Amino acid sequence: RDILVQILNDEDRHMDELEELLDQIEQMTLPIFLTTQVG
Repeated sequence: RDILVQILNDEDRHMDELEELLDQIEQMTLPIFLTTQVG
């Protein structure tokens, strides 16, 4: 059970990170966002 709770917490954190990236893409537009991710 503890392992499943840890996995769920990790996945929640991962989803938060992805949602933050999607918000950044929406604000910057994809081409500008991609230039910030290269190099």
